[in-house]
Amino acid sequence: MQILVDEWRHCWKAISVWVLLLIGAAPDIHAAVVSMGWLNDPNVPPTFVWILRGLAVAGVVGRYVKQRPSPKAPE
Repeated sequence: MQILVDEWRHCWKAISVWVLLLIGAAPDIHAAVVSMGWLNDPNVPPTFVWILRGLAVAGVVGRYVKQRPSPKAPE
């Protein structure tokens, strides 16, 4: 039983992985922008930060796990 996709070492080339990593890094990017003084409102709810990071991790893991192909419709 193979758990990972066949080309899992090349998944980093997929745009979806980069987008999910950017989503996961969004709270840190926001904190950096606030610390540089480019944004005056530093209030981001901590719950939102953890939900965003959790979704990003779930998306990346879902990208690497091999999924069963959908059954083809009868012709």
